[in-house]
Amino acid sequence: MQNFRRGRETLLISGLIGAAIAGAAMAGHHATNGAHDGNNGDGAAAEVIELTEGLAVRRVGIYGRRPFHIDLIQSAIVTGQWTTPEEGDEIELPRGGDRTWDRIEVDDRGRFRGRALRGGYVSITVERDEPGVMMLDARGHRMVYVNGRPRIGDIYNLGMTQVPVHLNEGSNELLFHCTRGRLEAKLVKPAGDAFFSETDLTKPDALVGEPVDQPIGVIVVNASDEPLRGAVIRADVGGEQSETSVPTIAPMTIYKAPVSLDGPEVETPDGEEGEIEVDLELRINGEAAHSMATSLDIRSPDETHSRTFISGIDGSVQYYSVVPARADEGDDVDPGLVLTLHGASVEATSQANAYTPKDWTHIVAPTNRRPFGFDWEDWGRRDAMEVLDLAGETFDHDPQRVYLTGHSMGGHGTWHVGAMFPDRFAAIAPSAGWISFWSYSSAAEYDDPDPIEALLARATNASDTLAHRRNYRHHGVYMLHGDEDETVPVDEARTMRETLSAFHTNFAYYERPGAEHWWGSQSVDWPPLFDFLRHNTRDEP
Repeated sequence: MQNFRRGRETLLISGLIGAAIAGAAMAGHHATNGAHDGNNGDGAAAEVIELTEGLAVRRVGIYGRRPFHIDLIQSAIVTGQWTTPEEGDEIELPRGGDRTWDRIEVDDRGRFRGRALRGGYVSITVERDEPGVMMLDARGHRMVYVNGRPRIGDIYNLGMTQVPVHLNEGSNELLFHCTRGRLEAKLVKPAGDAFFSETDLTKPDALVGEPVDQPIGVIVVNASDEPLRGAVIRADVGGEQSETSVPTIAPMTIYKAPVSLDGPEVETPDGEEGEIEVDLELRINGEAAHSMATSLDIRSPDETHSRTFISGIDGSVQYYSVVPARADEGDDVDPGLVLTLHGASVEATSQANAYTPKDWTHIVAPTNRRPFGFDWEDWGRRDAMEVLDLAGETFDHDPQRVYLTGHSMGGHGTWHVGAMFPDRFAAIAPSAGWISFWSYSSAAEYDDPDPIEALLARATNASDTLAHRRNYRHHGVYMLHGDEDETVPVDEARTMRETLSAFHTNFAYYERPGAEHWWGSQSVDWPPLFDFLRHNTRDEP
């Protein structure tokens, strides 16, 4: 039983678990939100509402790696007892103490910042003279309720999630659940009822000597109250056109559509660099609705580049980057293949660019459904293996010389994927990798589990790295870590060194003196690490 206090009035809120999100009245605070003209992507002026003032309250729940979150505000929303906070209102905590709603304003860079934004909420109200649809462009939040409706957030502050939202005549409440200490948010008038978003395109490079036939992924916005049906995307590459049908898009949602390209063979550009134009047109029932131009960088197939594909997991467009092997002419030995997993908020392109080309192996960097994914577990693990299979078909290589490495979150992914697929790799090499959710992020544990807790614990067995430790017997292991790493403590590597010492006969360990979490490209492109990989070969089945 928890108390939300406003003056002498007390509202009793029962229940702490906010697992179900229901439409209910939600909180907000009238903000001084400036409306001005921006640009909607077509050169036309667009109304922009900057969200500059609101109320903030510090964390009122328990989150992290656990089956259910405990959140007093979500509980109030779910039970329909939430009311708009006013400055000075208090939330009484279950174990004593309280939290106060305080006024908050953006800084000179247009950002809300402060301690409250590390797990707390920001409540804002926007006043409107008439109803309509706007695009919410926000970043730095876990999620947001817009007039009581939960919408996706942008937890890593990447600016990738712009969603259509309804604004009513009068007051409109936006309640942001924040996580990383800052929040930026504005509302922009949409370009129409259906249009392309220029954010978050997934594109391949155009490769010299090859046709432009790899797909691209582009977001289509349905900013109307009706399902979007009969949509087709027409792509024009060098005068050659292709059309891709778009499935029905639900009202007030976005969909990242796969688009087929059917362009001509790419010629060597006149200068050192070049690009090829791609014109996209969204057509609805035969009528043009929106257009957008983009371009593909021209690359030589033997230099670092990116390739796209249609994922067999869900039909979406995904990509990977590759650093092709630069073998000496006349070398008749097939190169190896190194799969490298990126860290949190790192793109596969950046991961690949950290490596210098090798004469003995290809280096392939997948991405797991965003620059963060899910720690290379679950679908991230499937993404990694799908790319490994695709790259294995695309690039000639020796199947007995396939390796796995990665940094930070990708270092954890190396431990995880290496344990799940011990037969696929000759050696693995985690850099700055953490062991598990329990060792690194304080995941929930049950000392004396009841039947339900035991069921939940069994569901996490795949994540228990140490439980799978003997799967590492099948390949060599190289561990790399900086001894002054404050992001992933070096104790993670030391624990794995001690664990492997009990039974493993083929592992190496190097602790870089004075190195922090990232100490330049050698954090991944460490010569002794690659030398270790090179001298390991997978046994024949």
